[in-house]
Amino acid sequence: MAIVFVLVALLVLAVLVTGNWYVWRRLFRDTTRGPGPVRRAGAAVIAGGWALTVAAFVVGRSDAPFRLQQILVWPGYLWLAVSLYLLLAVLAGELVRPVLRRVLERR
Repeated sequence: MAIVFVLVALLVLAVLVTGNWYVWRRLFRDTTRGPGPVRRAGAAVIAGGWALTVAAFVVGRSDAPFRLQQILVWPGYLWLAVSLYLLLAVLAGELVRPVLRRVLERR
């Protein structure tokens, strides 16, 4: 049973990492010329958001002071929602992109 739990946890982690890499790639790597501050800032925002999410899960379940919970929990949960909607928006854009390309080529 423990092996199944570990495999499922690794699968979930792999999906999260792949999704975040895809969002970073489409929003930052594909829209900038080369390595620079914008790409590093994008990576920092995505990594920092997930660090806040992990901190929110840990602090929310622990006996941490209430003020610390107030400071860490709402941005962490907010990043969780924002990252999900961002991934869905990028995927929806991928579905529309070939149609827009074909329409714009005809003009």
